[in-house]
Amino acid sequence: MSALKCLLLNALLSGSINALAQNNITQGQLQQTIGQLDRAHATAIFKGDSLALDSLMDDEVTVNHPTNRIVKEKNELLSLIRQGIIRYTTFERTPELFLFYENTVVVMGNEQVTPAPGRPMPES
Repeated sequence: MSALKCLLLNALLSGSINALAQNNITQGQLQQTIGQLDRAHATAIFKGDSLALDSLMDDEVTVNHPTNRIVKEKNELLSLIRQGIIRYTTFERTPELFLFYENTVVVMGNEQVTPAPGRPMPES
């Protein structure tokens, strides 16, 4: 199943954008770093690695997840992953566009996932 996803990586980076910008990093370097973090996030979701996700996401992350609910608490999301409620047999994320703003980068793209048997199916 595919769904167009928009990730506000400000939540993933926990303020790192400002620090990177203050170090005179170029937009291309910033895009490469954010791409690496985005891939690490996707890998952690696929592997169900709640420890990695905990370090990648801000405490105030908001996620629309496959149980058809919007979760505004990182601990609840991590609990769903630890319990295996959110689990996939395939997970592919393809970033298509990086939008740069003063303190935020928005990554738009596509995700194709196959939920594990018996797991909620994401809404398209």
